[in-house]
Amino acid sequence: MKVEDRQSFFDNQLSYNKKELNDNYPPHWKHLLNDIDFIRQRETMTTFRDLGCGTGAVCELMRKHFPDMKYIGYDISDYAISLAKEHWSSGEFRVMDCNIMDNFLVPRKGEVLHMSALLDVLRNGDEVLEKVCSLGFDYVLIHRVKFTNGDSVLVENEGGMVEPQYYHNYSNFGEVVDKNGYTATSQNWGEGVNCFDIRLVKK
Repeated sequence: MKVEDRQSFFDNQLSYNKKELNDNYPPHWKHLLNDIDFIRQRETMTTFRDLGCGTGAVCELMRKHFPDMKYIGYDISDYAISLAKEHWSSGEFRVMDCNIMDNFLVPRKGEVLHMSALLDVLRNGDEVLEKVCSLGFDYVLIHRVKFTNGDSVLVENEGGMVEPQYYHNYSNFGEVVDKNGYTATSQNWGEGVNCFDIRLVKK
């Protein structure tokens, strides 16, 4: 995707997310709020780390519902991070490549790692899943994950403004989660929709 198209993509994302914030939350945001409620019943949460934050609208979602939590968003796009900094002053935003996240993310008590649709758009979704789970966060929220019974695959969409979709093999996903000492709870987006929001909790 060309730079100008990528910028247009993030401009559209920001506009759409602002509408969602003021109108009706999408399923993954509703599930996210439920997940944070669940975690906070177990222990005090101090920091919400948002991997692949895009233009940062989740920062405002957190501010509205959990104003005492520190928000830190990470994205590989300088342009997306510049938009996030411009529009959401309550959070911190940093440019970071998720492929080298282990150089920057050190889990601490009271932190949750969140990623929404990030695995969707990567060509190496399985590798990034492995890296995320190996970091050792007590709580990891992986939302908008798509699955297949076949081999993991990236499905390209027609049209430059539409992101590709990465489908994870069910068994491989489960093996990675279990190998790294997590139990998983999933919520479906809706009947007939092969998309899930997954909560990982360290055993």
